[in-house]
Amino acid sequence: MPTSFASCIARILIVSLIFSSSVLSFGCASRDVEKYGPRIVQVDKYPECYREIGLLRQSEASVVKTSILGAVLGALAGAVIGVTAGKKDGKSAALGAIAGVLVGATAGYKIGESQKKVEDDRLRAQYVAQLDEDIQTISREVGAAKVARNCYDAQFKVALAQFKKGEIGKEEFAARYKEISDGLTEAAQILGKVGSATEIIAKEYREAVEKRADVLEIPKTALHSQKGRTQKGRTGKKVDRATKKKLDTDDGKQLTKMAAQADSLDQSNTNIKEEEKRLQERLLAHRQLAEDAMS
Repeated sequence: MPTSFASCIARILIVSLIFSSSVLSFGCASRDVEKYGPRIVQVDKYPECYREIGLLRQSEASVVKTSILGAVLGALAGAVIGVTAGKKDGKSAALGAIAGVLVGATAGYKIGESQKKVEDDRLRAQYVAQLDEDIQTISREVGAAKVARNCYDAQFKVALAQFKKGEIGKEEFAARYKEISDGLTEAAQILGKVGSATEIIAKEYREAVEKRADVLEIPKTALHSQKGRTQKGRTGKKVDRATKKKLDTDDGKQLTKMAAQADSLDQSNTNIKEEEKRLQERLLAHRQLAEDAMS
Protein backbone atom coordinates (compact mmCIF):
# COMPACT_ATOMS: atom_id res chain seq x y z
CA MET A 1 0.00 0.00 0.00
CA PRO A 2 1.55 3.33 -1.03
CA THR A 3 2.49 5.65 1.79
CA SER A 4 0.23 8.45 0.50
CA PHE A 5 -2.74 6.10 0.38
CA ALA A 6 -2.03 4.78 3.88
CA SER A 7 -1.79 8.34 5.15
CA CYS A 8 -5.12 9.19 3.53
CA ILE A 9 -6.84 6.21 5.16
CA ALA A 10 -5.32 7.18 8.50
CA ARG A 11 -6.63 10.72 8.14
CA ILE A 12 -10.13 9.42 7.31
CA LEU A 13 -10.10 7.20 10.39
CA ILE A 14 -8.87 10.02 12.63
CA VAL A 15 -11.51 12.42 11.33
CA SER A 16 -14.19 9.76 11.80
CA LEU A 17 -13.15 9.20 15.40
CA ILE A 18 -12.95 12.91 16.21
CA PHE A 19 -16.31 13.53 14.57
CA SER A 20 -17.97 10.61 16.33
CA SER A 21 -16.61 11.67 19.72
CA SER A 22 -17.89 15.23 19.37
CA VAL A 23 -21.29 14.13 18.07
CA LEU A 24 -21.51 11.48 20.79
CA SER A 25 -21.00 13.99 23.58
CA PHE A 26 -23.48 16.42 22.03
CA GLY A 27 -25.98 13.90 20.72
CA CYS A 28 -26.40 11.96 23.95
CA ALA A 29 -27.16 15.15 25.85
CA SER A 30 -29.33 16.75 23.17
CA ARG A 31 -31.67 13.77 22.67
CA ASP A 32 -32.02 13.36 26.43
CA VAL A 33 -32.78 17.06 27.02
CA GLU A 34 -34.99 17.38 23.95
CA LYS A 35 -37.28 14.57 25.07
CA TYR A 36 -37.26 15.03 28.85
CA GLY A 37 -36.04 18.57 29.48
CA PRO A 38 -32.87 19.61 31.37
CA ARG A 39 -31.70 17.68 34.38
CA ILE A 40 -32.63 19.42 37.64
CA VAL A 41 -31.51 17.12 40.44
CA GLN A 42 -28.03 17.09 41.91
CA VAL A 43 -28.08 13.56 43.30
CA ASP A 44 -26.50 13.32 46.73
CA LYS A 45 -28.59 11.89 49.54
CA TYR A 46 -31.22 9.91 47.62
CA PRO A 47 -29.68 8.13 44.61
CA GLU A 48 -32.20 5.29 44.99
CA CYS A 49 -35.07 7.74 44.43
CA TYR A 50 -33.52 9.16 41.26
CA ARG A 51 -32.51 5.77 39.88
CA GLU A 52 -35.50 5.21 37.55
CA ILE A 53 -35.39 8.77 36.21
CA GLY A 54 -31.67 8.40 35.59
CA LEU A 55 -32.27 5.14 33.72
CA LEU A 56 -34.79 6.93 31.49
CA ARG A 57 -32.16 9.46 30.48
CA GLN A 58 -29.49 6.78 30.02
CA SER A 59 -31.77 4.83 27.67
CA GLU A 60 -32.12 7.85 25.39
CA ALA A 61 -28.35 8.39 25.44
CA SER A 62 -27.69 4.73 24.60
CA VAL A 63 -29.65 5.04 21.34
CA VAL A 64 -27.35 7.87 20.25
CA LYS A 65 -24.25 5.92 21.31
CA THR A 66 -25.31 2.94 19.23
CA SER A 67 -26.00 5.20 16.24
CA ILE A 68 -22.56 6.81 16.49
CA LEU A 69 -20.85 3.44 16.88
CA GLY A 70 -22.68 2.24 13.77
CA ALA A 71 -21.56 5.36 11.90
CA VAL A 72 -17.90 4.81 12.83
CA LEU A 73 -17.96 1.13 11.92
CA GLY A 74 -19.81 2.00 8.72
CA ALA A 75 -17.18 4.59 7.83
CA LEU A 76 -14.39 2.06 8.33
CA ALA A 77 -16.18 -0.64 6.35
CA GLY A 78 -17.14 1.85 3.65
CA ALA A 79 -13.57 3.03 3.25
CA VAL A 80 -12.36 -0.54 2.80
CA ILE A 81 -15.16 -1.36 0.33
CA GLY A 82 -14.50 1.86 -1.56
CA VAL A 83 -10.87 0.89 -2.01
CA THR A 84 -11.63 -2.72 -2.88
CA ALA A 85 -14.31 -1.87 -5.45
CA GLY A 86 -12.65 1.25 -6.89
CA LYS A 87 -9.24 2.68 -7.32
CA LYS A 88 -6.77 2.41 -4.51
CA ASP A 89 -6.83 6.11 -3.77
CA GLY A 90 -8.08 8.45 -1.09
CA LYS A 91 -11.13 9.53 -3.08
CA SER A 92 -12.56 6.00 -3.25
CA ALA A 93 -11.92 5.54 0.45
CA ALA A 94 -13.54 8.87 1.32
CA LEU A 95 -16.66 8.19 -0.78
CA GLY A 96 -16.96 4.73 0.73
CA ALA A 97 -16.58 6.19 4.23
CA ILE A 98 -19.34 8.75 3.61
CA ALA A 99 -21.72 6.07 2.36
CA GLY A 100 -20.74 3.84 5.27
CA VAL A 101 -21.51 6.57 7.80
CA LEU A 102 -25.07 6.90 6.51
CA VAL A 103 -25.72 3.17 6.39
CA GLY A 104 -23.99 2.51 9.70
CA ALA A 105 -25.76 5.32 11.54
CA THR A 106 -29.17 4.15 10.30
CA ALA A 107 -28.48 0.55 11.28
CA GLY A 108 -27.07 1.66 14.64
CA TYR A 109 -30.14 3.77 15.35
CA LYS A 110 -32.50 0.88 14.59
CA ILE A 111 -30.50 -1.44 16.83
CA GLY A 112 -30.46 1.17 19.60
CA GLU A 113 -34.22 1.68 19.39
CA SER A 114 -34.78 -2.08 19.42
CA GLN A 115 -32.60 -2.48 22.53
CA LYS A 116 -34.43 0.41 24.19
CA LYS A 117 -37.80 -1.21 23.54
CA VAL A 118 -36.62 -4.44 25.17
CA GLU A 119 -35.43 -2.45 28.20
CA ASP A 120 -38.69 -0.45 28.29
CA ASP A 121 -40.78 -3.63 28.28
CA ARG A 122 -38.64 -5.19 31.02
CA LEU A 123 -38.96 -2.17 33.29
CA ARG A 124 -42.68 -1.78 32.58
CA ALA A 125 -43.18 -5.37 33.76
CA GLN A 126 -41.15 -4.52 36.87
CA TYR A 127 -43.29 -1.45 37.57
CA VAL A 128 -46.48 -3.49 37.14
CA ALA A 129 -45.34 -5.86 39.90
CA GLN A 130 -44.00 -3.08 42.09
CA LEU A 131 -46.93 -0.68 41.75
CA ASP A 132 -49.79 -3.16 41.10
CA GLU A 133 -50.57 -1.51 37.75
CA ASP A 134 -52.00 -2.78 34.45
CA ILE A 135 -49.20 -3.40 31.95
CA GLN A 136 -51.54 -2.42 29.12
CA THR A 137 -51.91 1.14 30.41
CA ILE A 138 -48.64 2.03 32.13
CA SER A 139 -45.81 3.63 30.18
CA ARG A 140 -42.20 3.52 31.25
CA GLU A 141 -42.19 7.26 32.00
CA VAL A 142 -45.28 7.05 34.20
CA GLY A 143 -43.90 3.98 35.99
CA ALA A 144 -40.57 5.70 36.65
CA ALA A 145 -42.33 8.83 37.91
CA LYS A 146 -44.54 6.83 40.29
CA VAL A 147 -41.59 4.91 41.72
CA ALA A 148 -39.67 8.16 42.18
CA ARG A 149 -42.69 9.87 43.78
CA ASN A 150 -43.20 7.05 46.28
CA CYS A 151 -39.52 7.03 47.20
CA TYR A 152 -39.16 10.81 47.57
CA ASP A 153 -42.42 11.03 49.51
CA ALA A 154 -41.25 8.40 51.98
CA GLN A 155 -37.87 10.09 52.40
CA PHE A 156 -39.50 13.46 52.98
CA LYS A 157 -41.59 12.01 55.82
CA VAL A 158 -38.44 10.55 57.38
CA ALA A 159 -36.49 13.82 57.07
CA LEU A 160 -39.39 15.87 58.45
CA ALA A 161 -39.78 13.56 61.44
CA GLN A 162 -36.03 13.66 62.15
CA PHE A 163 -35.99 17.45 61.97
CA LYS A 164 -38.94 17.80 64.34
CA LYS A 165 -37.21 15.46 66.82
CA GLY A 166 -34.00 17.46 66.59
CA GLU A 167 -32.03 14.57 65.08
CA ILE A 168 -30.97 16.74 62.12
CA GLY A 169 -30.47 20.49 61.93
CA LYS A 170 -32.26 23.07 59.84
CA GLU A 171 -29.49 23.25 57.23
CA GLU A 172 -29.45 19.48 56.75
CA PHE A 173 -33.24 19.33 56.51
CA ALA A 174 -33.25 22.15 53.96
CA ALA A 175 -30.68 20.29 51.85
CA ARG A 176 -32.70 17.08 51.96
CA TYR A 177 -35.91 18.92 51.15
CA LYS A 178 -34.30 20.64 48.15
CA GLU A 179 -33.13 17.35 46.63
CA ILE A 180 -36.56 15.79 47.20
CA SER A 181 -38.32 18.80 45.71
CA ASP A 182 -35.98 18.87 42.71
CA GLY A 183 -36.56 15.17 42.13
CA LEU A 184 -40.34 15.55 42.08
CA THR A 185 -40.03 18.65 39.89
CA GLU A 186 -37.88 16.80 37.36
CA ALA A 187 -40.30 13.85 37.29
CA ALA A 188 -43.18 16.28 36.65
CA GLN A 189 -41.15 18.02 33.94
CA ILE A 190 -40.51 14.71 32.18
CA LEU A 191 -44.20 13.82 32.22
CA GLY A 192 -45.10 17.29 30.98
CA LYS A 193 -42.76 16.94 28.00
CA VAL A 194 -43.84 13.38 27.20
CA GLY A 195 -47.50 14.26 27.71
CA SER A 196 -47.35 17.16 25.26
CA ALA A 197 -45.75 14.95 22.61
CA THR A 198 -48.24 12.13 23.23
CA GLU A 199 -51.18 14.53 23.01
CA ILE A 200 -50.05 15.74 19.58
CA ILE A 201 -49.57 12.19 18.30
CA ALA A 202 -52.94 11.10 19.71
CA LYS A 203 -54.70 14.01 18.03
CA GLU A 204 -53.07 13.26 14.67
CA TYR A 205 -53.94 9.57 14.99
CA ARG A 206 -57.55 10.35 15.87
CA GLU A 207 -57.88 12.70 12.90
CA ALA A 208 -56.45 10.01 10.61
CA VAL A 209 -58.95 7.47 11.95
CA GLU A 210 -61.88 9.82 11.42
CA LYS A 211 -60.81 10.68 7.86
CA ARG A 212 -60.39 7.01 7.01
CA ALA A 213 -63.78 6.19 8.54
CA ASP A 214 -65.37 8.87 6.35
CA VAL A 215 -63.74 7.39 3.23
CA LEU A 216 -64.99 3.90 4.12
CA GLU A 217 -68.39 5.32 5.13
CA ILE A 218 -68.17 3.71 8.56
CA PRO A 219 -69.85 5.62 11.42
CA LYS A 220 -67.45 6.65 14.19
CA THR A 221 -69.86 5.24 16.76
CA ALA A 222 -69.28 1.79 15.24
CA LEU A 223 -65.59 2.05 16.10
CA HIS A 224 -66.45 2.85 19.71
CA SER A 225 -68.74 -0.17 19.74
CA GLN A 226 -65.80 -2.32 18.63
CA LYS A 227 -63.71 -0.83 21.41
CA GLY A 228 -66.44 -1.64 23.93
CA ARG A 229 -66.58 -5.30 22.97
CA THR A 230 -62.87 -5.99 22.62
CA GLN A 231 -61.37 -3.91 25.41
CA LYS A 232 -64.01 -3.50 28.09
CA GLY A 233 -66.14 -6.59 27.69
CA ARG A 234 -69.28 -4.53 27.06
CA THR A 235 -71.78 -5.08 24.27
CA GLY A 236 -71.60 -1.44 23.17
CA LYS A 237 -73.98 0.16 20.68
CA LYS A 238 -75.59 -2.14 18.17
CA VAL A 239 -73.87 -2.12 14.77
CA ASP A 240 -76.10 -2.55 11.74
CA ARG A 241 -75.45 -5.36 9.27
CA ALA A 242 -74.08 -3.12 6.49
CA THR A 243 -71.59 -1.49 8.83
CA LYS A 244 -70.54 -4.84 10.29
CA LYS A 245 -69.87 -6.09 6.79
CA LYS A 246 -67.59 -3.12 6.12
CA LEU A 247 -65.76 -3.67 9.42
CA ASP A 248 -65.13 -7.30 8.46
CA THR A 249 -63.19 -6.28 5.33
CA ASP A 250 -59.41 -5.86 5.39
CA ASP A 251 -59.83 -2.08 5.33
CA GLY A 252 -62.36 -2.25 8.12
CA LYS A 253 -60.12 -4.42 10.29
CA GLN A 254 -57.21 -2.06 9.70
CA LEU A 255 -59.40 0.88 10.69
CA THR A 256 -60.45 -0.93 13.87
CA LYS A 257 -56.79 -1.44 14.77
CA MET A 258 -56.09 2.23 14.12
CA ALA A 259 -59.01 3.22 16.36
CA ALA A 260 -57.73 0.93 19.12
CA GLN A 261 -54.29 2.54 18.84
CA ALA A 262 -55.85 6.00 19.07
CA ASP A 263 -57.76 4.90 22.19
CA SER A 264 -54.53 3.57 23.68
CA LEU A 265 -52.76 6.88 23.06
CA ASP A 266 -55.65 8.78 24.65
CA GLN A 267 -55.49 6.52 27.71
CA SER A 268 -51.72 6.91 27.93
CA ASN A 269 -52.07 10.68 27.82
CA THR A 270 -54.71 10.55 30.57
CA ASN A 271 -52.40 8.46 32.77
CA ILE A 272 -49.54 10.90 32.20
CA LYS A 273 -51.66 13.90 33.17
CA GLU A 274 -53.00 12.16 36.27
CA GLU A 275 -49.52 11.29 37.52
CA GLU A 276 -48.21 14.76 36.70
CA LYS A 277 -51.05 16.19 38.81
CA ARG A 278 -50.14 13.89 41.73
CA LEU A 279 -46.52 15.05 41.54
CA GLN A 280 -47.58 18.69 41.63
CA GLU A 281 -49.83 17.96 44.61
CA ARG A 282 -46.96 16.32 46.50
CA LEU A 283 -44.69 19.26 45.72
CA LEU A 284 -47.21 21.71 47.18
CA ALA A 285 -47.84 19.54 50.25
CA HIS A 286 -44.11 19.13 50.93
CA ARG A 287 -43.46 22.83 50.55
CA GLN A 288 -46.19 23.72 53.04
CA LEU A 289 -44.99 21.17 55.58
CA ALA A 290 -41.34 22.21 55.16
CA GLU A 291 -42.11 25.91 55.51
CA ASP A 292 -44.23 25.30 58.62
CA ALA A 293 -41.51 23.18 60.19
CA MET A 294 -38.71 25.67 59.52
CA SER A 295 -40.69 28.80 60.45
